[in-house]
Amino acid sequence: MQSLRDVSWMKYLYAGTPAERFDWGRFRVATVIVPPSGSGERYRYRMFFFEAGLNAPVLAVNLESDLLGAWKLTREDASGRGVLASFDQAPSYETFRSMAVAALDRDLAPAQTGKDGTSPDKRTI
Repeated sequence: MQSLRDVSWMKYLYAGTPAERFDWGRFRVATVIVPPSGSGERYRYRMFFFEAGLNAPVLAVNLESDLLGAWKLTREDASGRGVLASFDQAPSYETFRSMAVAALDRDLAPAQTGKDGTSPDKRTI
């Protein structure tokens, strides 16, 4: 995978408050909590995914606010950013973490076919 094109990750990783570091599949993960500020900071949490041998993350999952004050769970990679979920209020760090990992579990899981011939993301749970 290619590294993130947006290099703002460096600012957050080096100046932010580290929440945790852990291994997840083939990734090393570092998460930061961005303290609320009156300066219009858009991120609250950022989770960076590093592949072995790379010094820059290849994925990020963020909790960020939009211009209207709603909160978005976003996934970012070298090709761009997409919204995974929206919230009226910022969820807790624990909720963010579980949603971020679950979203990437679905996103990065190898395609499998169920007994009904559909892939897991097409079946109703």
